[in-house]
Amino acid sequence: MREPGFEGVLLKFGVNTLKDKNGMQLGLIHKIKLMLLRNLLICCGLFISFVCVSQNTISEVVETRWSGYLKGYYEGFEDPNYYMTFTISDMDYNDVDDIFTCSVVNVINIDYVRYSCTDHMTGKFDVDNFSLTFNYSYSTSVDQLPNELYWIHNNLSGTLFRDAEHEGYFVIEGSSDDSSFSICNYPE
Repeated sequence: MREPGFEGVLLKFGVNTLKDKNGMQLGLIHKIKLMLLRNLLICCGLFISFVCVSQNTISEVVETRWSGYLKGYYEGFEDPNYYMTFTISDMDYNDVDDIFTCSVVNVINIDYVRYSCTDHMTGKFDVDNFSLTFNYSYSTSVDQLPNELYWIHNNLSGTLFRDAEHEGYFVIEGSSDDSSFSICNYPE
């Protein structure tokens, strides 16, 4: 049997006491029930966040087209901070082993000329912490860069997040040894 006023609990916090909306002090059992209820609500919130990510299967999420930028640093440029567009396509995800293959296209503009490099990469998706690793395999298309510059084919690591600005879409943010990247699967 519930104490009077327990329905629609509005708690007042006093010194070492909890009171219901009618000012009645709650007993230890009710305090424990409220703590359990609070913990249950927190767990429900975490579960709802997980369900929002997992409404789609992992393959439905990662096998989309991803685009964004890669930011690096090179002292040989007038502005040593440089940006390249970064696009992932043709991703094939194996949900048994959580591994994938994909094509990655990097495009950089140097002195108003567009240069691109397309790499084939393999990788692994860690379903426990939503992290991805991309490992360089080989290049399928490479434009020759000017001024003795050359493409560096680094491995990448990133984390999958929900896109806060576009409901139902996702962002992968990460880095390599000398650059950082941010890509999303929101259609442009």
